[in-house]
Amino acid sequence: MKTSLDHLPESKQQELATISAILRDTLEAYIQGKTSRKNEFRIVKIILFGSHAKGTWVNDPQNGYISDYDILVIVNKAVLVEEDVVWQRAKEQIDRKVTSAPLGLIVHDLQEVNERLQQGHYFFRDIREEGIELYTITPKPLAEPGDLTEAEKQKIARKHYEQWFESAVQFIALHQVTMQNHWLKKAAFLLHQASEHLFACTLLTCTNYLPKSHNIEKLGKNYAPKSMLNLQPFSRSTTNSTAAATRLYRSPLLGAL
Repeated sequence: MKTSLDHLPESKQQELATISAILRDTLEAYIQGKTSRKNEFRIVKIILFGSHAKGTWVNDPQNGYISDYDILVIVNKAVLVEEDVVWQRAKEQIDRKVTSAPLGLIVHDLQEVNERLQQGHYFFRDIREEGIELYTITPKPLAEPGDLTEAEKQKIARKHYEQWFESAVQFIALHQVTMQNHWLKKAAFLLHQASEHLFACTLLTCTNYLPKSHNIEKLGKNYAPKSMLNLQPFSRSTTNSTAAATRLYRSPLLGAL
């Protein structure tokens, strides 16, 4: 795996060093004084992937698109992946100190990553081949990726498509019923679910990976490769459409409209 960031401007290299340090320092602070198994929590690797790793990042704020710093954190314990307080604290600090690009953070444990690589999972294969290692506690590389035939890839993609598209269609049908009855809060919830499932359908069909997020703005913008998916469910050309998009994007519950 590559380790050089020489293709990036010095300012971006410094920001990535800041991101790496905050992630490690936040976990270190979290486990201080703990005597349980949490004291064994470790970050194994921090990897930059996506457009900043490939040198194809976009900075186009006028049209609403700025490429993320896509970061994969690999940890030693599966339970650490679910310690949301650690990653949320780190993200809040990073958002304050790193301002040129938003953070796209995903966390997986080492065993899962290696197993998916051996199974030929092409999302993790691409990260292994094109990612840049920002930090590691071990010189041992990730597992060698297995090979899937084109037929096997198509079978996986077809299964994702059929499952998630059917689910989205059902949510749309239910949304139409609730609109006819003027059950607006329920209609808003169902519209959010339909949108989330359509994004999930696209991401899984094209990449065989779905981040653990219900925020459809992140699903549609932060995680989807710009060349593959640059969808905006709402135009943001007016105040009303911006407000509508924000309500749909941010909350699956929509307690108030």
